[in-house]
Amino acid sequence: MKINQLYIYAMLFVLLLGACKQTPEEQYLSLESEELATKVRHDKLFKGLYLGMKDSTFFDFCLKKNIHKDFFQGGQKNSAWITTKIKSPNHKTLEVNFFPTFKAQKIAEVNSAFYYQDAVAWKVGASNDKLLSDVIQLLESWYQRKFIKINSPYFFKNDVFVTVRGNCRIVVSEEAQSNAINVRFIDLLAPKQ
Repeated sequence: MKINQLYIYAMLFVLLLGACKQTPEEQYLSLESEELATKVRHDKLFKGLYLGMKDSTFFDFCLKKNIHKDFFQGGQKNSAWITTKIKSPNHKTLEVNFFPTFKAQKIAEVNSAFYYQDAVAWKVGASNDKLLSDVIQLLESWYQRKFIKINSPYFFKNDVFVTVRGNCRIVVSEEAQSNAINVRFIDLLAPKQ
């Protein structure tokens, strides 16, 4: 009889332990709440860009970077966006095609696409899986945060990877039928319009 009771208690313990496990979505929401509760701003993005940058400062900054041949107009994702180059963790050159969304004349979000600069590198053994891995590894090294994989509720959409640091949410997703990885940097404290 004692063995049966012990077995039942062990099963209840295992069931309770399983019930306490958070889904990836719950893990992210918990992380977001914790980060926002710190009231610490993390605005730094890449190449000197930051969330909250005034629109006039952004355009002046981009002009100076263009003069120094670091930023260029155009790119694979959108020819009206800005492109720059960044080394990936595996030392391949990535192009980042980006443009911000402004709210109250300040950067509230930056939409970007990361892709291998060299089209030959893409054709020789590169894949979206490898590119996705490179981009996530790069972002984790920049922001010192692990990404949480959230399953898409839509069968025709890819899963997304998300993390948050202070006020900055970073969402990474594959672009269907493309050799680009989309990355959105979102200021969770930006004014809502």
